[in-house]
Amino acid sequence: MKYTSLLLATLALTISSSFAQRESFDASTVRIIESKKITENFAGPTSDKTVQRKGMDASGSIVIIVATERFITLKSVFFQLDSTELRDKASATQLQHMADALKSKELRNKRFVIEGHTCDLGTDDYNLSLSAKRAQAIKDWLVKHGIAPERLAILGCGESEPAAKVDLKGSPTEIETQRSDNRRVVLRELPAAETPTTRKK
Repeated sequence: MKYTSLLLATLALTISSSFAQRESFDASTVRIIESKKITENFAGPTSDKTVQRKGMDASGSIVIIVATERFITLKSVFFQLDSTELRDKASATQLQHMADALKSKELRNKRFVIEGHTCDLGTDDYNLSLSAKRAQAIKDWLVKHGIAPERLAILGCGESEPAAKVDLKGSPTEIETQRSDNRRVVLRELPAAETPTTRKK
């Protein structure tokens, strides 16, 4: 009986540690992008080039959104484990900078898509769904803080577009840094003449 209990406890701890690793991060790598930089990134001449962005919306449907090539990557928005709740003050600060930028005179008439991206830990389907829910949570936060909902679309991209290649032969620190780069939020501009509509796939 003692052996069985010990085995179950060890198994539970292993599963818990593995699951928690999915969203661990090194706080020293947090880089908050201020509102001025976000504004400057999108305030220049509008690009006519567009790309088709495929992913999941908050309802779980696979959609395609036509957006411009202009985007900015934010790596300092963190969530609680397996949750859409923000993890810390740094995450809220980053979203406040995003809200301030979207309210600026340069951007207040522009529309954007919020993309959620994950690392490779967890299944493809799980990561796709979670990234969509988190992108929706960011939209909800921005709407609550004064951004009109019709200005924002959301897209969960899961682990399909890693920003960094994960080298499993590297040290644990190197691997986590690479995975941390892949867990990110991307703000991408939508074409000026179009509303943020999606096409079901």
